Amino acid sequence: PQTQTGGLRLMEVAGDASEVIIPETLYSGETGYTYTVDEIGSRVVAFHEVSITRFFIPKTVNFIAELPFGHMVDIKSLEVDEASPYFSSPDGVLMDKEQTTIIYYPQTRAISSYTIPSTVKILESYSFAFNETLEELYMPDSVTEIRFSAFGSAVALKKIRLSAGVKS
Repeated sequence: PQTQTGGLRLMEVAGDASEVIIPETLYSGETGYTYTVDEIGSRVVAFHEVSITRFFIPKTVNFIAELPFGHMVDIKSLEVDEASPYFSSPDGVLMDKEQTTIIYYPQTRAISSYTIPSTVKILESYSFAFNETLEELYMPDSVTEIRFSAFGSAVALKKIRLSAGVKS
């Protein structure tokens, strides 16, 4: 098989698997090419009706759209390949590699209180949206930007210690 230049954007995960492991490449029998999976689209598992015990992102993914996991999703464990030059997942929270931006905080993570690491500067759009379990959030003064609807429909959230450094 030949490898196609350019990549492939994952748009939907279908089925009832409780474990989702995105492969680095996918082969197309139709084209005869192997494609590198390098993007995750918006709402990839938006209405998945099964509790996902593990969601793994390979090192080849270099772009993740806003709200990658939609809502109505029960992701227990989110992992990024440690060899990824783009993303990381400390304690199951999806961040950029430098850990300056929180991209996604699992909606049903079994922790009621979370302290954002002091390396974080940006809370991406929808990063805590639709969260059902987080009650308290402690934000260090390193956070300077909270993007659109970062806390939208976070129904359990009762207390936020805001950063003194937030500008937008």
